[in-house]
Amino acid sequence: DEAQKESALGRAFQLANRARVHAQQAYRNKPENLTDAQWETQRVAVFSRIFMTLGVVHYTRNDYGKASKEYNKVIEYNT
Repeated sequence: DEAQKESALGRAFQLANRARVHAQQAYRNKPENLTDAQWETQRVAVFSRIFMTLGVVHYTRNDYGKASKEYNKVIEYNT
């Protein structure tokens, strides 16, 4: 039903935003045991998944403008 769907989307949005905040904090400084390439690969993978999740939430809510912005962030991280 629509109420359950919106509740699940709201929860997904909250979790993805929380993940974004934590990732921004975690990826401020590269650990010494990782090469620059390893660090960048991890950073791209994490942020791409977060922004893809946010995009899916917006898309499912028919908010195509916000979905597009999130998907564009995924593209930026991967180019």
